[in-house]
Amino acid sequence: MFIMPLFTSSCKVAWIVYFENRHGYHDFCGGISFQVIMITPTSQKAKSSAKVPHAFYQVPYKQGFIEDTVLRLQLEGRQFQSFSLMPHLLLNICEAALNSTKVANELKGVDLMVYDSLSVCAVLLGERSDIPRVEIVVAPPSSPVSFMHMIPMPVSYVPQLLIGFTDKMTFFERVLNLGAYLSLLTIINLGIGRPFNQLKVKYNIKPERSFQTAIADAELCLITADFALEYPQPLLPGQIMIGPLNVKDPKPLPADIEAFVSESGPHGFVIVSFGSNVASLLPREVVDVLATAFGELKQRVIWRLQGVMSLLGYIPSHLNSNIKVVEWLPQSDLLAHKNIRAFVSHVGHNSLYESAYHGVPVVAVPLFGDQPANAKKVERRGFGVAVDYRNTDARKVFETIDKVVTEPSFKEKAMHISRLMKDRRRTPLEEAGDWIEYVFRHGGAQHLRAQVFNIPCSTFGEMLSKRSIQRASLAFFLNDMIDEAELQSIIEITNKKNPFFPYWKYDRIEGTLDDMADSETKAKFRLTTSEFPLLAEALRISEMFTCCNEIGRLVNRAKEICLSLPFQTNISLFCNDN
Repeated sequence: MFIMPLFTSSCKVAWIVYFENRHGYHDFCGGISFQVIMITPTSQKAKSSAKVPHAFYQVPYKQGFIEDTVLRLQLEGRQFQSFSLMPHLLLNICEAALNSTKVANELKGVDLMVYDSLSVCAVLLGERSDIPRVEIVVAPPSSPVSFMHMIPMPVSYVPQLLIGFTDKMTFFERVLNLGAYLSLLTIINLGIGRPFNQLKVKYNIKPERSFQTAIADAELCLITADFALEYPQPLLPGQIMIGPLNVKDPKPLPADIEAFVSESGPHGFVIVSFGSNVASLLPREVVDVLATAFGELKQRVIWRLQGVMSLLGYIPSHLNSNIKVVEWLPQSDLLAHKNIRAFVSHVGHNSLYESAYHGVPVVAVPLFGDQPANAKKVERRGFGVAVDYRNTDARKVFETIDKVVTEPSFKEKAMHISRLMKDRRRTPLEEAGDWIEYVFRHGGAQHLRAQVFNIPCSTFGEMLSKRSIQRASLAFFLNDMIDEAELQSIIEITNKKNPFFPYWKYDRIEGTLDDMADSETKAKFRLTTSEFPLLAEALRISEMFTCCNEIGRLVNRAKEICLSLPFQTNISLFCNDN
């Protein structure tokens, strides 16, 4: 969290971040003339500096525990457990912040709060102190965070981030994309919305307003992504793509690294890095496969692999002389070096954008989370190739790297994206500052706020149901009139283990059609499913219809909404397979 005066000493901004040095915030604060203080939980591996002093508040976790625990679960293939754990961890950190006298004192006199999406507690801190907020989304606009900000995501051509599709989907992939949309919507509202609603009530922070309403109250939503890489999609006026905050001009390299890469000759060098926390968690057999493949390359390889100076990781004993293993490397500066040939990366958000900005071809080795989707973007844009680390060998890794290095098309595509990203009047950091000052100058940015944020859930769902079944479902899962126990009961009854709802047990209510109250309802349902049998089967219409009817017993007019769905107008949503 940063506190900085703007324009006058009486004007302050509180900047709340969770990973302060991974997304360019530290550089942003160090490069401005404002007085800055960063407030961060003790669980973060953060360091104070002369330009950016830190103030820590105590949380019940050791440094690095959260990242290492969540990453380990995901690397082990237990994604659902990691997603379930994260809200619990964030909730505990939020309680620590709400109870912290130090945080309360730092927020006194603050005029504007700026925070990243993972710092969800900033919503409660801002609401408790009546501080307007600007949110920075460190993710593409199609990320799960988008649900909280009503960012439009037409499922026919905007793939859900965690499903790993591109914007060019087949009919069946669009159906799965719809299922992922509904599943993520439910998970976010149960996993994040409900617990933080309870926290609002516990601390009496405007308990009459839901957390979902509060989080959407941000004056602006600044998205650290660029359409040079992202798939085109609509945005509302208050949702602004500013580009990645972590890209910057290169600095001189440390002497030993400079000597290693400068003497790489005509073959150049390759960077290998899998992020700040993953390097010490990779399975030994994977590290051995990579070491063998790198040893066969003509290029020199500089490899970030934790364990060089500690017992945190594993270092292979059979490293070839062309490989230099380091505990840390200046990634962005190396990517800007003239001798760079390729980047072997897990393609996290920052690494993806740094490589694209500097025009470096990529060998993507996605591990978890958004990385498979990022690997798809790399292949879709033509500046790299993906490798599945769970199903590969040294020969395949070698051949993939050699292909990316030697075929000119990868470098050409990478440089094209680089030119697009650099063709802007202001840098992303400057643009972020411009928009923050804009909010200050005009006392907010409510004139950019669409009415979608002000429409009650039931009315919103009723209107949208006339356009698509996917949008009608939004009202059902977001409606605050359903309490948690009732919603869990509905999910357990109506959700089957299929691509739509992969996480809950399903017990189908037999005879739902026969139990319908009137013949008109039966007739309309039978007519819809008989006229469009393929669509009805693909979309699990009877199960979705059962879900609508069950929710209709709890929410006024929900049944009417469901029955009014004009399925015949929705086929174009899925069937444009050009």
